[in-house]
This record gives sequence, C-alpha cells and structure tokens, in this order.
Amino acid sequence: KLEKDTIFSFRSTRVLEAIRIEAQISFVGPSVSSVPQFIRFIHGEIGLALKSLNQKSFKLLQRIALHFYSAGLSFSDDAVETNVRAARSLRNLLEFTQAKENLSMAKEYISFATNKDIFEVEELLLEEFMLHIKGDKTRIPLAKVLLTKYLENPCLLGPATARICYETALNESRTEDRSYWFKKCEEVANTLKNVSCSNHVNAEVMQFLALSTDPSDRGKRVKLLKDALQTCTEDKGNLDLHLVAKIKNSLAEELTYMDEIEEAKKLFNESIEIKEENTVTDRKGLAYSYGGLGRLYFFKINDYKQAVVYFKKNKELSLELNDQLGVSKMRSFIGQSLYKLKELKPAKEELIKCVKMENNHFDVFASLISLLNIHIEESDEQSFASTSKKIFEKTQNDELPIFLKENLAKVLVDNNLDSANFSSDWVLRLKTLIK
Repeated sequence: KLEKDTIFSFRSTRVLEAIRIEAQISFVGPSVSSVPQFIRFIHGEIGLALKSLNQKSFKLLQRIALHFYSAGLSFSDDAVETNVRAARSLRNLLEFTQAKENLSMAKEYISFATNKDIFEVEELLLEEFMLHIKGDKTRIPLAKVLLTKYLENPCLLGPATARICYETALNESRTEDRSYWFKKCEEVANTLKNVSCSNHVNAEVMQFLALSTDPSDRGKRVKLLKDALQTCTEDKGNLDLHLVAKIKNSLAEELTYMDEIEEAKKLFNESIEIKEENTVTDRKGLAYSYGGLGRLYFFKINDYKQAVVYFKKNKELSLELNDQLGVSKMRSFIGQSLYKLKELKPAKEELIKCVKMENNHFDVFASLISLLNIHIEESDEQSFASTSKKIFEKTQNDELPIFLKENLAKVLVDNNLDSANFSSDWVLRLKTLIK
C-alpha cells in the first residue's frame, strides 16, 4: 500500500517558508479578518508538518506555536497546546515576559478550543513561579486560589500549591499565621500522597512534607528528605537533576542543624555542581545553595570570612533575579558576618540597607539587633536610641521571634548593660521585650 505523499514534508516546509517570506505573509492571530484562508491553511499545514517531526527543540517549538497561532480557528486546539507548551519552557528558562506573550497568544483561541484546562493550569503555574523566583511577599491571594483549584489537576498544581503555602509561612511575622500556612502545606502534601502521580511529583511532595514538619523533629525531616531523594532517583532513564539538586540542598540544610558538617558541605557542593552543569542553570537554586553554605560557615564553623564569600554570591544571583527577599536576607547575613570580623563600617552599611528594604521581618529584626552591637562598640548612644525605637515600633505590628529575643538578651548581657551608664531608658525598654 502506497502512502500519499504530502508537499508539507520536512524538506518542503523550507520552500513554503520561503514562499511565505516572499509573499510577505505575516504571523497574525485570529482577530485579523483580512488574512486569506489559504494563508491560514499554509500556516496550519507547516505547523502540522513541523510538529510531526517529534523533535525536542525549543526553537522548533516556538516556530510551531507561531504557525498555529497564525493558522486560524480550524487549528484552535493546536494553537493553545503549542503556545502553552512554549510558555512552560520559557517559564523554566525564567523568560517570564515571553512566556506571558505565548499565553496571551493561546488565550486568543481559548473560546474556540476544547483544551481550555491546560491554559488555566499554566497561567496559575506561571504566576506562582514568578512569585517564587522574585521572592514577592504578596503570595496570599494566589495561595488561596491554588488551594481551591489544585485538586482539579493535583499532579500539576499540587507541588506549586504546597510550595506557595510553605513560602507564605516563611514570610509571615506572627506565629499563628506561620503555623496556619505550614499546616496548609502539610495538608496539601498529605493529600497528594494518595494521588497516583509521577516519581517526580511524589518526591516533591515528600520534600514539602519534610519542610512543613516541626523543625524540632529533625529526624523525621531528614528521613522524609532521604526518601524523597531515593524516589526521584529511582527512574534513571527519566532523572530530573533539577529536583535532585533541590532535595540535596534541603537535606544539607537539615544536616547543618544536626552538626553533620562534612556531609552537609558535601551535599551543598553536589547541589551546586548539578546546577552549574545543567543546560538551564537553576539560578534561584544556586543562590539557595550558596546561602546554605554561608550559614554553615557562619553558624557551625565560625569562619565568617568564608561565610561572606558565599553570602555575596547569593546576593549577586538574587540581584540578577530581582529576588528582593533573597537580597534582604543576604544583606542581613553579610552585615552580621562583617560585624563578627570587626569591619564595622561596611557591616553597618549592609545592615541599614536591609532595614530600609523592609522586606522580611526576620531580616529586619536581626539587622536591627546587630546594629545595636555596633552602636555600643562605637559608643554611639544617639544611634542606639534610634535603633531601639525602630525595634519597638516594629514590634507593634510584627512579633519578635523567640530566637531573636535570645539574641537581644545576649546583646544586653554581653555588653554589661544592666547598669544605667548607657542609654538607660532604652536599655530598660528593650528588657521588656525579652521577658
């Protein structure tokens, strides 16, 4: 049986593309009524021919999406499907502006397509991922939407829902609000455990279940993360190195707190190596790993000079990604490290910049408390009073975390401020915060 040949085979598409250019046939969407139907037909057939190649090429996918966008209403499903796929690829490349453009092209066909769901899912995933990358504080409205929607497509929306709940919890200043969002993250993760998804999704679920577990139960958190790592590496033929690197980073953070320094350092470096060697470098993840190494050297090894090196690498990446939360956190840590190194002037500059950002209450409180130490060393009572006032003003809206109460108590005790010889009024007021 002879199969009917088509002029729209791979080689012929080059000829048709040349004809399209010569005839000045442009790429326009369905709203432009002046385009002849034959031109729409050419775009559609080129799109189908290129799609049949089944090649994993992002540039080819973009061409296919553009042709289907210009092919008219007869190719509505193809236009939606390929433009959503292109948007997903661009999302992973952090090309958010272009991803939005592809979604906008898909949206023009939504009323005529049968596959509306994939568009709505990608629209939610793009919005969540942008908030994740940029460290935006205003996550709560989208978190509430995802909590009502994720069960409609749990394997796609579930991990994003767990992540946004987790990151919302991290950014909340009051204990009850943090507990609420951690609980929501845990609920989503537990629900997804009963859904049949891929190893990739199952591993992500275990990771978020670990991260939402009470920090006092380090053993359970570590076990869940080790299980997640094993799950995501079971399918060697479809290994997601990006996820492997993320889980290794989370596990390294936990082992740091458990004083397993060498193993934590090894996992951080393995995570960094994967991210740097990957075709699409995970810049956000790379920043996390450098930050984790910085905290390991700061809190556990007390090598503040090396800690500054890693904190600065994190800050550079955060600035590149416009991740304001990341920048805020690193300015606070760099300032605290420089204070430990007795480099008071640059320490003060970083801490003041962090306070002015007003991005995260933990970073702001930590920076203000470190500034108190610097004011005491410089015998600057006026600045001590000014910083103390800021701490009091901030506690009107935000709860002073327990570990920072301990830091504040240490400032007062280590500097022997029990006597009334240094800003006595403010010393007494600060003591009321640590009771």
